[in-house]
Amino acid sequence: MIIRQDRYLRTDIETISTVKVYNQEVFIYQCFLLELPWRNNRQGTSCIPKGMYIIKKRKSGENGSRIKYPHLEVMNVPTREGIKWHVANYVKQLMGCGAPGKLAEDIDRDGIVDMVSSRLALNELLNVLDDENILIITDEQV
Repeated sequence: MIIRQDRYLRTDIETISTVKVYNQEVFIYQCFLLELPWRNNRQGTSCIPKGMYIIKKRKSGENGSRIKYPHLEVMNVPTREGIKWHVANYVKQLMGCGAPGKLAEDIDRDGIVDMVSSRLALNELLNVLDDENILIITDEQV
């Protein structure tokens, strides 16, 4: 599968993207993704650079992960490791990882966009993806 992550909202607090999954060229799924803002790709405090990566399904605790449920891991990020897509609703729950969601809206009315139904979106992604997939991150919405 090919996952296209198009970043469309960048602030000093967060980055929001649309995520679209394609089987060959056929669109099959869409959700949103919450990340930290760009901070020069620093471990634990930044989103990752735009580019092409491999994203793999991971089981609970696989490869020493502290995440106790199935999730996704982005591979081969320059100078970084352990980048997961996992369940989270708020940017304060992230340390360099991404959180999928069904909707992007301000849940707690603090002026910051949050992810709605993150667990559902992650489970849906896990259901449509192969064990290993291509992730393409851009800075433009299409």
